[in-house]
Amino acid sequence: MNALRARRLLGGLVPAAIVALTACSESTPFDPVLLSQNTDEIINALDNSPAMQSMDVLGEKMTVGAPGMGAPSLVAATLPNVTRAARGFPAWATQRLAALEATVPAFSVSAPEAVIPTAALGKTFTYNTTTNSYELSNRTGAPSNGVRFILYAVNPVTHTVVTPLNEVGYVDLLDESAGATLQLHLKAYITASGSTPLIDYTASATIQGTPTSPTGATVTASGHVSDGTTTVEFDLSQTFSTTSGINVKYTLAVPEKDVEVTFEATFTLTQQATVTLTVKHAGNTTVVAASGTQASITGTIKHNGDLVINITGSATNPVFTDASGNQLTAEQIAALKKLFDFTDKLLEHVDEMLAPAHALLGIAAFFA
Repeated sequence: MNALRARRLLGGLVPAAIVALTACSESTPFDPVLLSQNTDEIINALDNSPAMQSMDVLGEKMTVGAPGMGAPSLVAATLPNVTRAARGFPAWATQRLAALEATVPAFSVSAPEAVIPTAALGKTFTYNTTTNSYELSNRTGAPSNGVRFILYAVNPVTHTVVTPLNEVGYVDLLDESAGATLQLHLKAYITASGSTPLIDYTASATIQGTPTSPTGATVTASGHVSDGTTTVEFDLSQTFSTTSGINVKYTLAVPEKDVEVTFEATFTLTQQATVTLTVKHAGNTTVVAASGTQASITGTIKHNGDLVINITGSATNPVFTDASGNQLTAEQIAALKKLFDFTDKLLEHVDEMLAPAHALLGIAAFFA
């Protein structure tokens, strides 16, 4: 499946399915505008966080050399990143399955080592605009059990570093591994926001299979992101397998707004996609569940446990009917247009936020 066809599959499984949330049964009224506002609380906090803006551009550049678990840096370097013009879960998943297939033959798991090389501990890395990469500096202040990367102002539209460089804060990456468990703790600080990190999470990684025959990798992370006013708490899981495909589960919540969103998706080796989006707010729960192939999808929308929408048709031409068999109106669809790219933005932000963890935990090639 090429990226375009994969993206169209997402169009049938997620954005169009979310549109169906505009419908409601008489016994379970639903407000599509409120749903938009609820999910906006999460995306806006991510978009507006100055730490997140810098991480979106600089996260993948935060590496300190060969990772302890032996992932081949050459393979990782040659794998293309997903372009921002070709996002969507199936496109995202298709590329990462290809990365996994390319990486496994060259992958070797060495004995557990420190996440951060001993020679890098206590060091600070600064950005070089000529090489467009971080390099070791003689600056002091980095934590003794980790490394520090200076953050710079970025253009959030073009996703480029502003020149001349303008320092806005720093990221500390701490090695909190214990025994055979590899764990990285990331804290991102913005000078203007004081001493509280705007991004704070711990991440760990495991490799499936055996040291000589790895079959996949899993990364889990939990923590929070803040824009200085609104805080998004999250629990994330990404599993990539040569035998079963891909599974992701992202749960994000804004406690002060009583909003929680869970995105869970699977993508099999035969390009079968299953997507579930659950939105909770003020005691209400709305669940979008859809699955299928490029040619045919089926799904349902439930609000507080009641079926309100049936989904049929194809990925490129889905058909929505409410519980009584009525079609949705154009006005109902228009009310939720701004939710169409919710999944794209979520995948993009998580990728960039976890990029340093992917690199230092030694599985960057799987998630390129």
